[in-house]
Amino acid sequence: MDQGSVARKPALEFVSITKLFPGVQALQDVSLDVHPGEVLALVGENGAGKSTLLRVMNGDYHPEGGSMRFFGETVAFASPAESHASGVRVIYQEPEILADVTVAENIYLGEMPRSFGPVIDWNAANTKASALLSRLGVGEDISPRVRAGTLSAAQKQMVEIARAIKSDVKVLALDEPTSSLSERDSSQLFDIINQFRRDGVAIIYVSHRLPEILQLADRIAVLRDGKLVALRQASETTESELMSLMVGRDLAHRFDHQSFVREDPILKVEGLTTERVRDISFEVHRGEIVGFAGLVGAGRTELAKALFGEDHIARGRVYVPEDLMRRHGVSTWDFSTGRVSDGWRGMMAELIARTRALFEAGRPLCDRVGRELRFEMRLTWLGGASILDRIEAAGGDVFRRRPRHGALDKAALAWRAWRWRPA
Repeated sequence: MDQGSVARKPALEFVSITKLFPGVQALQDVSLDVHPGEVLALVGENGAGKSTLLRVMNGDYHPEGGSMRFFGETVAFASPAESHASGVRVIYQEPEILADVTVAENIYLGEMPRSFGPVIDWNAANTKASALLSRLGVGEDISPRVRAGTLSAAQKQMVEIARAIKSDVKVLALDEPTSSLSERDSSQLFDIINQFRRDGVAIIYVSHRLPEILQLADRIAVLRDGKLVALRQASETTESELMSLMVGRDLAHRFDHQSFVREDPILKVEGLTTERVRDISFEVHRGEIVGFAGLVGAGRTELAKALFGEDHIARGRVYVPEDLMRRHGVSTWDFSTGRVSDGWRGMMAELIARTRALFEAGRPLCDRVGRELRFEMRLTWLGGASILDRIEAAGGDVFRRRPRHGALDKAALAWRAWRWRPA
């Protein structure tokens, strides 16, 4: 990292930023700045306020207290369009890519070059898009004319970065940019970030991967429960110190492993085969955590989609042993017979089972299930993040009081753990 390239005058300052949601203080009196040519890392646990701070910066959220200064001048971005026009861009963890249009259209979305009147100048759009991709070093790998839905995760991220730099970007924030990238793709991204640093762009970098934070950042800001608890020079801190600051306690003994695995399997998968995965067999026992590892494209997500009925299963069986069926009312699915080929039938079966239970169990159960369904519907409404983010990115003032993503993850996990608790 080039400490000498960091200018003294901040490009962007957060001054006592406070952001409230119903029942939650997402940010409390956060003051922070980032300089041209600097990489400032934001770290913290889920729900610490990192994404909320980026959304305030991008004009998605409006703080209840505090202000922002952009090169010394106080600003209050009313929408993402205003922040983008000023040279402030945020690239979120989930790519905001339209799959069914070309790369060039994604880069110049809403700003397509015109030849005259409303007529789009496709040659100009493709030429300009190609120049941007070449600037990022991916001009030979990504054609501006291909449909964006055919790109890999790393290539989609490059398209997002090209969209951000098509104008004079001065402050660029990246939210968990390497979460779905291979080591090779991550290295390519770091090269691009270092090039931006040399060009004087102020970078805000959010990640849970502390080794890459220490490798890339100049300074590291630690958020916990919506507060800024520490600001460190990357060269003067360690991974252990950062983890302790994130959780608020000493982690000399991080995790005392205890096994709660029982002998009885709760799920069995035999010979599961789809268009994307082949002959997968495993079983999961009660109290066990089973992890699936692999590079991007190895089939982890495709396996999960098949297990939950989103992808069609050509062969194999996914089932729960009979004793667990009687205790929890969970269906046994035999995909090899074709009786259940997608998630809709499974959901309909559960809906029918719930309806019958309501009539058979009487009013007390009706009240309980009603509360459950209302809470589940609430979580579903809160979980529509990707669609709402696109609306907000277009400048709409829709559902701006949605809770933080980290807090929502915790609520959803707690809800499912309670719902499927042992009888």
